[in-house]
Amino acid sequence: MNRFRVALFISLSAAVVAVAAPVPTAPVDNRAAQKALRDATEVLDKVTGDVQSRVQLWCSIADFAHALDDKSAATVAVQKATAVAATSRGVPVEEWRYIGRTLGKFGEADAVLKLLEGVPAVVENRRGNPRQTILQESATAAATAGHLQAAEKLAEAIPDEKLRASMLKSLRPLAAGKTAKASDKDVQQSLDALTTADEKFTFLVGRTYMMLAFDTDSFGNNVASTKLRAGDKAGAKDAAQKALALLPDLEDKRQLGAAMAVLHILAKLDDVAAAKKLYAEQIARSTEKPSQWKLVAEVTLAAAEVRLGQDAEALKRVQAFTVPGEQAYVLQYIAQAQGTAGRKKDSAANFAKAVELVGQAPDGPGTTFHNIASAQARAGDFERAGRTAALLGQNGTIAWTNIIGSQVHAGDFDGARKNAIEHVTDGSRFWLANTMETIASGQAAAGKADAAREWIDKMDDPLLKAHAMVGLAQGLYREMKKK
Repeated sequence: MNRFRVALFISLSAAVVAVAAPVPTAPVDNRAAQKALRDATEVLDKVTGDVQSRVQLWCSIADFAHALDDKSAATVAVQKATAVAATSRGVPVEEWRYIGRTLGKFGEADAVLKLLEGVPAVVENRRGNPRQTILQESATAAATAGHLQAAEKLAEAIPDEKLRASMLKSLRPLAAGKTAKASDKDVQQSLDALTTADEKFTFLVGRTYMMLAFDTDSFGNNVASTKLRAGDKAGAKDAAQKALALLPDLEDKRQLGAAMAVLHILAKLDDVAAAKKLYAEQIARSTEKPSQWKLVAEVTLAAAEVRLGQDAEALKRVQAFTVPGEQAYVLQYIAQAQGTAGRKKDSAANFAKAVELVGQAPDGPGTTFHNIASAQARAGDFERAGRTAALLGQNGTIAWTNIIGSQVHAGDFDGARKNAIEHVTDGSRFWLANTMETIASGQAAAGKADAAREWIDKMDDPLLKAHAMVGLAQGLYREMKKK
């Protein structure tokens, strides 16, 4: 939106002082993204079969059109997704879930409830209640997008009383999380508006931190995590300290998971001393799932120690466990942190030990070849990551998608496409289509949209091409300020 130059004149005695306003910023130009989106729509209109992938794509297009403030195009895309879902040979639960989440993100609670009129509560050979699942997911999407009233309306429709109460309790912090990127003043106002210690804690650092397959910075819309991603360590530490002060006010059953959430943030801040203190006081003494929480805490602390150059201290944590897969998990986190820090030789050696340990008991507790391959890729060792993924045989598709995602992040777009074509071959086109979308998006975002379009134009599979075109549009998109 154009900003107008304003001259502010202040009279000081006989003098007149002109204060120049900021130079107006140019409006965001999304014409290239809009063209790519139109191209994707034209291709997708011609695709047949592959119901789930087509529904997913139409929902992606709807979401993107909504971001471009083209509400009409978003509505049409949702309608097309719904029409495609209706052609499914079976009960299209997964397709309805895509549509429900999309409508929830738009704040369209009534449209979600209308969708649910055709959704059965029980589906043969499927666990759970699909209606309830869609209500949960759409309410979460609505709250995360800042549509609290719509989220609450959807949560109120959940039939299970206990689940309904739990969902309603979680929505306010989720909606407040929309302000996590805002100014400190706005964040404080959102925090003050929350009424319970649980809500405030969740807004600040999230509900809990469980084991991730590999170390990542992609966690949560809470204040601390958002500040961390933005490089605002002071803001993240402030949020963690406020959350820590709230810890005694939480229910006993929440204490352990909540302590782990704070420990995770402290470790990511490389405040190992504070993280160790919290571990000793709150987690190490607990008898609730002791091995699970101990493992989560130990690998988190080990990675932080490596980032501080304390590799010897980190390696001592391996001896806290006797199960090979759990020892391998600690080594995996250590090796990933070493690789990220540039200590490639040490990283490769510890990854090799982790692979060897998992090989001793591949079906045991702890980490897996999948996790190790993903972590190796995050550390930039794509060659060895591929070797580890190869140990999974035909079960390695998701590991390969993680490897490819890391290649995209590193700017190795040609290598990513080569691996996608050669290794994402599980018999369905779902993963390959989504992987091509990821590659195109990353390449366009890196300023190489022309190179991406060159290989996209040569694709002869319309579904894969449509996914890639959507990725191209996403990579070209520049966020617009809300009016």
